[in-house]
Amino acid sequence: MLDGEDTGADTTEAGSAAAGTSLVGGAPAATEGDPQTPPVEGQPPETDEARAAREAEEARAAETPEQKAEREAKEALTADAPEAYGDFTVPEGIELDGTVTEELKALGKDANWSQARTQQVVDLGAKLAQSIVTKQQEGFAALRETWANEAKADPEYGGAKLQESLGHAAQFRDAYGTPKLTELLNESGLGDHPEVVRLFARAGKAISDAKFVNPGKTAAERTPGSGFYSNSKMKD
Repeated sequence: MLDGEDTGADTTEAGSAAAGTSLVGGAPAATEGDPQTPPVEGQPPETDEARAAREAEEARAAETPEQKAEREAKEALTADAPEAYGDFTVPEGIELDGTVTEELKALGKDANWSQARTQQVVDLGAKLAQSIVTKQQEGFAALRETWANEAKADPEYGGAKLQESLGHAAQFRDAYGTPKLTELLNESGLGDHPEVVRLFARAGKAISDAKFVNPGKTAAERTPGSGFYSNSKMKD
């Protein structure tokens, strides 16, 4: 400097401090969308709603596939009811009643349930139906076991006489019944009922002495004491 001549520029540290910034290390560069950044001239400042939408979009962009699937599933549940519901899915073995389905769709419309939310109701109904069927099956299985135990212990044909009695019962069943009767006895469980076993055992014993003949046999085959099984050990 010559004789205190003012050059018009203060390059000292104090001068920079007085100016409020440094030449290089001043305030951070402004980033677009930064709430601290003044709005671009001519544009309004970012609203809270716009900022929330922007942040949500940024969060979605950073999601993993699993997080995306979870978010979309939640959004599907909270969506509005569609103009028309699509088909609902049910487990194999269950069929939706048409009338009930229409009632469910009307209920969904009134409640403004989305397709996904209404499907949840269908899933719950199917689960309840399966639970009822399972309870019924378990209860009937227990009943059949009770019947069978009572038959095995019956003083007339059970105990030591059980196998012989069941042989008589099967003899009568096969002689006068059909395969469909056997299927009915097995599927319904009636073949385990003590009184059904009693009836068939008595009838089989009665025909075992050849007083009755098999209506399905020819005259030549209706020989006394021939029995009704190919492996019969009965003699004339």
